[in-house]
Amino acid sequence: MDSQSLTNVLAILRLLGAGNNNISTADMVRQWAGNDPSEEAVLKVASYVLEQVEMARSVIEASGLVAEAKTGVMETLNQLRGAFSIVGIHTAFGSFMKNIPSSISNLVILLSAAGLPASISVPEEASSLIAEIADVMALFDDPAIDPPVRDVAKRHLQILSTLLQHIPIFGLEPALTTYFELMMKVRRADTGSSDDAHKQTAGLWDRMKEWGGRIDTIDKIVNSGARLLSHGDKITGLLKYLPS
Repeated sequence: MDSQSLTNVLAILRLLGAGNNNISTADMVRQWAGNDPSEEAVLKVASYVLEQVEMARSVIEASGLVAEAKTGVMETLNQLRGAFSIVGIHTAFGSFMKNIPSSISNLVILLSAAGLPASISVPEEASSLIAEIADVMALFDDPAIDPPVRDVAKRHLQILSTLLQHIPIFGLEPALTTYFELMMKVRRADTGSSDDAHKQTAGLWDRMKEWGGRIDTIDKIVNSGARLLSHGDKITGLLKYLPS
């Protein structure tokens, strides 16, 4: 484990802090996804947030920080865990997150003390790919494409686009997972299509295959500065248990 989950959680808090805390967590996720996302997209995106929270909890719990130093951050993480849980996702997230500015401050102090970045930007390469994903989604509206193929493709393309738009929250791992899932499911759905429908999707398939290399490039850019959170000389031996 590295510091990325904590940086991602900080980005989640900043995004929540900029929103309306009277709406449900699910509605907040819908705003992130945009374009009337499917329930599947909302739940998947929420699950990726929850995964980051759980990773951050593991990092803090197993760290060398004294109990008093852990308390504030763990309280924030537990509040996020509740807000993005199956039970809590349809509740106003403000009922879970009582003081987002304070929660943000706690994480910024923690990361700053460790000499770690408190933010990650979306690379230009990702923005370019997001624009192309939008173009391909529109092309899948072609009536000559079989409906099952169109449905599968557009649902997974929307999830991929959302994850890339919010790299500071999710990192690149969920986008990589979603990309391969997209390719497998579109290929499987397309096997039962007619020859004419195959012809319509062939060019789109070739374009999507090219994205793998581009996502790999984005991953290298995003993670080029990744460092293990093990700065014992700066922050009470945080994560010194990790292998080097």
